[in-house]
Amino acid sequence: MHRASASTLGPDAEFDTKHWPRHDLTDGIDYYTFTLTQRRAISLGLRHYTIDIDLFLEDGDGKTIASSTLRRANGADQQDWEQIGLNLDPGTYYLRVQGVEPGTTEYTLRWGPG
Repeated sequence: MHRASASTLGPDAEFDTKHWPRHDLTDGIDYYTFTLTQRRAISLGLRHYTIDIDLFLEDGDGKTIASSTLRRANGADQQDWEQIGLNLDPGTYYLRVQGVEPGTTEYTLRWGPG
């Protein structure tokens, strides 16, 4: 998936904790976008299941401004949480979910106030 086809998480008028369960990462990268109209503390989380995937937050220009790149413990069969929390100025942002290992995995995405 490319940034141009990013799924929308919602405007900050709907800014509350939301969970998107069981997305499939099949092509290596998924993008999500959201726009803030005021400065906010945010919390982003990603639980992944079978392969190592990472979470990146990009600004509107595509610059990575935060990331979570935890490593799976020797392919352990466990659920890992990637998390990002920070204060953001008004603007459009992109959340990139990227596979580190080849393969397909399901994941749960969470976003809300920090």
